[in-house]
Amino acid sequence: MRVYHGVLLSLLALVGCDTTTDGFSFDGVADRSDDPDPLPVSERYPHLDAPSPLFVAGLDRWEEEGVAIDGPNELAFDAQGRLWAGDQENLRVQVFAPDGGFLASLGGEGTGPGEFTWSEDSNRGPESVRPGPDGGMYVVDRIGRRVNVYDAEDLISRPSLALPGFEDPTGLAITSDGRLYAADEGRDEIHIFSLDGSAVGALPTEHAGRWILDEVETLAVDESRDLLFATSEDDEEIKVFRVSSGEYVGEVTDRGGSSSPPGLITDTIEGIMVDPSRGLLFICDEEPGRIMIHDLDSDRLFDRSEDFGFLGSFGGAGSDEGEFDSPDGIAVSVAFDRLAIADQGNGRVQVFVLSDLLAQLDL
Repeated sequence: MRVYHGVLLSLLALVGCDTTTDGFSFDGVADRSDDPDPLPVSERYPHLDAPSPLFVAGLDRWEEEGVAIDGPNELAFDAQGRLWAGDQENLRVQVFAPDGGFLASLGGEGTGPGEFTWSEDSNRGPESVRPGPDGGMYVVDRIGRRVNVYDAEDLISRPSLALPGFEDPTGLAITSDGRLYAADEGRDEIHIFSLDGSAVGALPTEHAGRWILDEVETLAVDESRDLLFATSEDDEEIKVFRVSSGEYVGEVTDRGGSSSPPGLITDTIEGIMVDPSRGLLFICDEEPGRIMIHDLDSDRLFDRSEDFGFLGSFGGAGSDEGEFDSPDGIAVSVAFDRLAIADQGNGRVQVFVLSDLLAQLDL
């Protein structure tokens, strides 16, 4: 049951009731105003500086031609546990086996099915990478304003899907019933298609007289909680919608400044991904090389004063294993217990055993 605290507190004040009890405010949030020694952030929220990855993809780039990931951005795991990594600079998608072995390069420069359109624009090449329920892997060709589709089993191209009217396509999210959500950063809109490319609808663009999105880029969906997440990069927030109705729900995280406060973005938000089985939301905080973890089941998820359901974090700026230089895309495989981070500035993808990582954080 939702309690409207402001109304209730006003009624209590009218009848002379004390709204605090034994160090707690009436809304259940600890009242630390009289606490001389509140717990420091480091004790309230765990942080792991440099966790050891299971493997690092792309490190063979100097020994074996074609294995490089030059500018990795978005990532995904397929049903077989293989890692698909967008290689922005080389206009291709790199595929790696569950043990990190290199399997294939897909795409290349061109306008044919599965290829990526060349441009001098730094945003060229593959953008979002997401698996579909039909055995396809869907990858945005940002300059070509379309979605390339590959057969995840045979590693071959299927016909691409056009995105008519899009100015700058970025994020994708795909539901189990085949609804494809596509973000247009140029127009700050999210449109819905079927997997054959037919237009289905769009999410609302305004709420309470204000435009919802500002530089929308990455999408993630949690069908079990009926939530679709969209990064709004200019205001460093994640905007949240209902999958079933399209209703705008609210926002998670916000700009926090150089001190990297818990639950807030230092300066630039990048990739996001959910683990529905554990109820976790992962967020890339780019400048400090930090991956933040939030609780999807917390009633604090939309509450800034409660750190947006923040649980802890890992990583840090650097080039050692477990450190990141401009982390971007995130991928989760529940079936294979994997978490992958596109370590863009270091030209690699780091893959972790998710359960081990969370155990080290006591989460």
